[in-house]
Amino acid sequence: MTPETSYIKLLWLLSNYKKKDVNSLFLQNFRGELTERMPYLSEL
Repeated sequence: MTPETSYIKLLWLLSNYKKKDVNSLFLQNFRGELTERMPYLSEL
């Protein structure tokens, strides 16, 4: 997730949920903002 996306997501969560729930909700994938990293394969 890019820093810009993280910032907007944090603002959105804080405006819509209680602060105690934000930590766990931040790690959830709401709209495809989180992607799994692919391992780097070196060229042979």
